Amino acid sequence: MTLPQVQRLQEYLRVYAIHPNPDYTSSVEYVVSLAKDLKLQHKIVEVAPKNPLVIVTLPGTHPEEPSLALNSHMDVVPVYRENWTHDPFAADLVEDETHGEIIYARGAQDMKSIGIAHLEAIRELLSESIQLRNTIHVIFAPDEEVGGAKGWEQFSKTQEYRDLNIGLFLDEGLPNPDGTLRVFHGERAPWWVRFTFEGNTGHGLKFVENTAVEGLLNSTNTLLKFRAEQKQKLEASNGKLTLGQVSTVNLTMLKSGVQPNVVPGNVEAVFDIRVSPNDDPDEVMAMLKQTAKENNAKMEFITFFPKPIVTPIDSNPSWWQKLQSAFKKHNYDYVPDIMPGTTDARYVRQSGVPALGISPFLNTPGLLHDHDEFIPVKEYLFAIKFYKNLILELAN
Repeated sequence: MTLPQVQRLQEYLRVYAIHPNPDYTSSVEYVVSLAKDLKLQHKIVEVAPKNPLVIVTLPGTHPEEPSLALNSHMDVVPVYRENWTHDPFAADLVEDETHGEIIYARGAQDMKSIGIAHLEAIRELLSESIQLRNTIHVIFAPDEEVGGAKGWEQFSKTQEYRDLNIGLFLDEGLPNPDGTLRVFHGERAPWWVRFTFEGNTGHGLKFVENTAVEGLLNSTNTLLKFRAEQKQKLEASNGKLTLGQVSTVNLTMLKSGVQPNVVPGNVEAVFDIRVSPNDDPDEVMAMLKQTAKENNAKMEFITFFPKPIVTPIDSNPSWWQKLQSAFKKHNYDYVPDIMPGTTDARYVRQSGVPALGISPFLNTPGLLHDHDEFIPVKEYLFAIKFYKNLILELAN
């Protein structure tokens, strides 16, 4: 018989919150139903039209003290159904030779399982009549998978956010294939930049000079040189550096041409750049502006987060001491790291609140945004226990 906490996760995974039109109405209704079942306070904040954020609150005995926030996002990325062995929204429970029982579903790792694990951890605490000193806010946010502009980017600037009085913010991390928890205390800054190159046009049979394509090739070579230097830095570190500790560049979109025998007069190219905390964003920006100037290109940002923001742990703040104590007490192996991708936590760090990203799924392959995304049931149950232990340590 399927455990009730597993059934609740399956029900949430079946909500069709897929972009470009996520069903936030059903998502919110389900989260609110769980809050009511637990007799917890809840509040719905529409930070942008049709983009609600749900805050489920367990008040502490000292509500004036800073709170602990447990964040997840409700939206998920699109799927290619033909590449899945199971319906990505059926949340099928399947026996796997390696991992035991697993649940196939979009959002199983990213990150619906974490949101439900947060509430299930509180469910266990309530069943044991445990009272906490600090208030807990379990937050379900929209729009994370497309940048968070209609979610945390706006919410983090509101008085309602400030009223939460968050002392520590826990968000998503990545699965941990080797059994060691990666604790992300910062992330790279996302720069999605579009270059529009202009040049001479003409017949494709001629040697047309100073074309838009020449500008594209010159700029691309400049960025690929920077990319190669960063890759070499990563490889030469012999494992001392991780992907989040170097910068990356990739050409992701190209648009040009009207027909085969006409030299195009313009070319659009989009680059996905992730700037590491170990690199100077001013120097990276200077490189981009210089190549745009040299190659007659207009440069504009689709997404731009000015610089990487890291939650410092070197000073050993009290919340970091408590977290380390919890890890030691429960024999959790862990390592601090920089998140290679982006999460809602960057907006919270920008507001001055310490934020960490942790996904407590051990010995689990990372399948975020991939086909056949799944979560082992035993790792989901471990996550519930993990968050329960962290709440007891951090909120008391």
